[in-house]
Amino acid sequence: MRVPDPATDIDREVWTYECPRCAERVEARGACCCSTCGVEMVNISKPRDR
Repeated sequence: MRVPDPATDIDREVWTYECPRCAERVEARGACCCSTCGVEMVNISKPRDR
């Protein structure tokens, strides 16, 4: 029987990211870049389950 890895729960969490240049916000499951200006976005939230 397979034992679930507790680290995989991190992949299911949704985080809010904000662009430091243009202040655009998105929800994502991992680090991302701004689609408007290409700058790396900053994680500004605690994890949330969807």
